[in-house]
Amino acid sequence: MVDNRSSQQTGDSVAMDSTNSPSSTSIKWLSLPYTFNKKHPFVYTQCQSIHARSIFPYQDTPAARICYTSLLNIPHELSAIMSASHVESRPLVFDEGHSHILSYGFNLLWSSKTRVIEQFHINHLILPYLFAFAVGELGSREVGPRTTIYVEAVDSLLDAAAKEFAGTEEMIMQGEKLFGKYPWERFDLLVLPPSFPYGGMENPMMVFLTPTVIKGDVSGAQVVAHELAHSWTGS
Repeated sequence: MVDNRSSQQTGDSVAMDSTNSPSSTSIKWLSLPYTFNKKHPFVYTQCQSIHARSIFPYQDTPAARICYTSLLNIPHELSAIMSASHVESRPLVFDEGHSHILSYGFNLLWSSKTRVIEQFHINHLILPYLFAFAVGELGSREVGPRTTIYVEAVDSLLDAAAKEFAGTEEMIMQGEKLFGKYPWERFDLLVLPPSFPYGGMENPMMVFLTPTVIKGDVSGAQVVAHELAHSWTGS
């Protein structure tokens, strides 16, 4: 469920219900062979440049900006992250999310006790192509007061990512000396499975990265610097 607000000044809002096709151009469903752990499937979004319209009906143009609140209904053994602030994780309320409109048994799946709701919110106006989420078996490691690294739950990969991007907070602080206070609350990093087709994607508050930027000598941090520049200016 997405609450799209066209203007923070006027407070206008529109609530939308829509259904996506499995072939949506922005939602990438990875089966087990395409993940690191090969134990659970993985899904992520890639809306650049005009693919947000395949998730929710919207004028997918730089002329329109949105805020949103999202409820992600996921299996309890997985984790969800978004390019937004995490509000809460909680059990389902029966029939939440209009499950009665779903067919082919999805009502029962949606309302199962084995699932949880993860709620996110962003109150910054962003371009539609910066809407992003990912769901999978994720591990995490804090490397600074406003940076957490998320990777599939593989200890060796998480250790390598934490080492590669350990200087992220120093990078932000150096930027603040030039441009003033960093305008977003967080600058978290998600290292995606190998099939992610970009070097990095500047989703606000949650940069998406390919695992190929983990070099072992911290030189991959230059990609993080590039995405930080995007985030700083709101893309």
